[in-house]
Amino acid sequence: MRSRARSVGAACAALVLLAPAAQGQDISPQADRLPPHRGGIGVMPQGLYVCELPDGSASSRGVVQPGTSFRITSASRYISDQGTGTYLRRGDTMVLSSGPRAGEQYQIVGDGFVRRLENGNPGRLRCLHRAR
Repeated sequence: MRSRARSVGAACAALVLLAPAAQGQDISPQADRLPPHRGGIGVMPQGLYVCELPDGSASSRGVVQPGTSFRITSASRYISDQGTGTYLRRGDTMVLSSGPRAGEQYQIVGDGFVRRLENGNPGRLRCLHRAR
């Protein structure tokens, strides 16, 4: 009898939690911070990403910007000068989804090369995978 009561209780709890979804509302906890779905979930190569702005005299050279670099430490975690958090890669977009830099979005341009998104568009800040 107890297991049946638990099953009924679990079903009721699921209905309460899923009711907003049934009404067409997004129930994901950080839906307002995630970019539109543009492909499957993936991971970033682990290691240090040094972030820089193009040098005014030669755009092929960069000027490292303090406090912008980060390190991918596992399949879903990053660490930066500001602290640690998680990231989510979906297709060609990476979002720092928790931690002190939550909400920062990057477009994956190429292997080991991302560009920070500003208002949904690629900005000038670029981050290059430099070390493991």
